[in-house]
Amino acid sequence: MSAVITVRKKPVVHQAMRYDGGPLSWSEVHDFIGAKLFPYMVNPSKNTLRIFTLHGHADVEPGDWILKESDDNVWPCKPEVFERYYEVLHEPTHT
Repeated sequence: MSAVITVRKKPVVHQAMRYDGGPLSWSEVHDFIGAKLFPYMVNPSKNTLRIFTLHGHADVEPGDWILKESDDNVWPCKPEVFERYYEVLHEPTHT
Protein backbone atom coordinates (compact mmCIF):
# COMPACT_ATOMS: atom_id res chain seq x y z
CA MET A 1 0.00 0.00 0.00
CA SER A 2 1.25 3.51 -0.83
CA ALA A 3 1.62 6.13 1.88
CA VAL A 4 -0.34 9.36 1.69
CA ILE A 5 1.88 12.39 1.10
CA THR A 6 1.26 16.11 1.05
CA VAL A 7 2.09 17.96 -2.18
CA ARG A 8 1.93 21.46 -3.62
CA LYS A 9 1.16 22.22 -7.23
CA LYS A 10 4.14 23.75 -9.01
CA PRO A 11 3.68 27.38 -9.94
CA VAL A 12 3.01 27.98 -13.61
CA VAL A 13 3.02 31.40 -15.25
CA HIS A 14 0.21 32.25 -17.69
CA GLN A 15 -0.80 35.33 -19.62
CA ALA A 16 -4.22 36.75 -18.75
CA MET A 17 -6.62 39.37 -20.03
CA ARG A 18 -9.80 40.60 -18.38
CA TYR A 19 -12.70 40.94 -20.80
CA ASP A 20 -14.60 44.12 -19.98
CA GLY A 21 -17.31 43.91 -22.65
CA GLY A 22 -16.49 47.36 -24.04
CA PRO A 23 -16.59 48.28 -27.73
CA LEU A 24 -12.89 47.55 -28.31
CA SER A 25 -12.84 44.35 -26.27
CA TRP A 26 -13.60 41.93 -29.11
CA SER A 27 -10.62 43.14 -31.15
CA GLU A 28 -8.37 43.18 -28.07
CA VAL A 29 -9.34 39.60 -27.23
CA HIS A 30 -8.79 38.62 -30.87
CA ASP A 31 -5.30 40.16 -30.74
CA PHE A 32 -4.63 38.14 -27.56
CA ILE A 33 -5.93 34.69 -28.60
CA GLY A 34 -6.40 34.90 -32.38
CA ALA A 35 -8.29 32.04 -34.00
CA LYS A 36 -9.35 30.69 -30.58
CA LEU A 37 -12.04 33.40 -30.53
CA PHE A 38 -15.43 32.59 -32.07
CA PRO A 39 -15.96 34.99 -35.02
CA TYR A 40 -19.01 36.72 -33.53
CA MET A 41 -20.63 37.46 -30.16
CA VAL A 42 -22.75 34.58 -28.93
CA ASN A 43 -25.11 36.79 -26.96
CA PRO A 44 -24.79 40.43 -28.09
CA SER A 45 -27.27 41.71 -25.49
CA LYS A 46 -24.92 40.48 -22.74
CA ASN A 47 -21.66 41.02 -24.71
CA THR A 48 -20.86 37.32 -24.34
CA LEU A 49 -17.91 35.96 -26.33
CA ARG A 50 -17.15 32.32 -27.12
CA ILE A 51 -13.64 30.88 -27.14
CA PHE A 52 -12.32 27.51 -28.26
CA THR A 53 -10.62 25.55 -25.45
CA LEU A 54 -9.02 22.11 -25.27
CA HIS A 55 -12.36 20.75 -24.06
CA GLY A 56 -14.63 22.43 -26.62
CA HIS A 57 -16.02 25.93 -26.52
CA ALA A 58 -16.67 28.12 -23.48
CA ASP A 59 -18.47 31.44 -23.08
CA VAL A 60 -16.79 34.53 -21.65
CA GLU A 61 -18.89 37.26 -20.04
CA PRO A 62 -17.80 40.82 -19.19
CA GLY A 63 -15.63 40.69 -16.07
CA ASP A 64 -14.30 37.18 -16.78
CA TRP A 65 -10.62 36.54 -17.31
CA ILE A 66 -9.15 34.70 -20.29
CA LEU A 67 -5.98 32.76 -19.49
CA LYS A 68 -3.45 31.54 -22.04
CA GLU A 69 -0.66 29.02 -21.59
CA SER A 70 2.66 29.13 -23.44
CA ASP A 71 1.32 26.51 -25.90
CA ASP A 72 -1.62 28.85 -26.72
CA ASN A 73 -4.27 26.82 -24.89
CA VAL A 74 -6.90 29.21 -23.55
CA TRP A 75 -9.71 29.00 -21.01
CA PRO A 76 -12.09 31.39 -19.22
CA CYS A 77 -11.92 32.09 -15.52
CA LYS A 78 -14.55 33.74 -13.32
CA PRO A 79 -13.27 36.74 -11.32
CA GLU A 80 -13.72 35.08 -7.92
CA VAL A 81 -11.71 32.03 -9.04
CA PHE A 82 -9.01 34.26 -10.55
CA GLU A 83 -8.69 36.22 -7.28
CA ARG A 84 -8.40 33.02 -5.28
CA TYR A 85 -5.82 31.17 -7.38
CA TYR A 86 -3.82 33.75 -9.33
CA GLU A 87 -1.60 36.67 -8.48
CA VAL A 88 -0.59 39.43 -10.88
CA LEU A 89 3.16 39.35 -11.48
CA HIS A 90 3.42 42.28 -13.91
CA GLU A 91 0.94 45.04 -14.59
CA PRO A 92 0.63 46.09 -18.25
CA THR A 93 2.72 49.03 -19.31
CA HIS A 94 0.98 51.82 -21.20
CA THR A 95 2.92 53.89 -23.70
